[in-house]
Amino acid sequence: MKILIADDDISFSLVMEEIFKKVNYEVETAVDGEETLKKIKEFKPDIVLLDVVMPKKDGFEILKEIKSNPNTKNIKVILCTGVSTVEIDKGFALGADDCVYKPFDAEFILKRIKRIFEK
Repeated sequence: MKILIADDDISFSLVMEEIFKKVNYEVETAVDGEETLKKIKEFKPDIVLLDVVMPKKDGFEILKEIKSNPNTKNIKVILCTGVSTVEIDKGFALGADDCVYKPFDAEFILKRIKRIFEK
């Protein structure tokens, strides 16, 4: 499985990358909205772990672009945020497959990903 971790918190991305590599996922990372969209085109991930608050384009803008493009609309997206005031309902309305609050542990996120692909 190919996963793109899109988060401006580099330490978070590195920890997540290690977790996913241990279960044999192919992993790429992006630190802002523009890089995320570029990596989606090049890497063609199965799923994106997408931070809501990022520079250049926020997670909601990126999600809207992913789901409105016929070439990327089937990519699964988990929105992630450390901000409790973020309106996750907006994420679901835009087509997010799941929304999670940081911090979370490895087992939690791996179970959420597995559940998405079992649907």
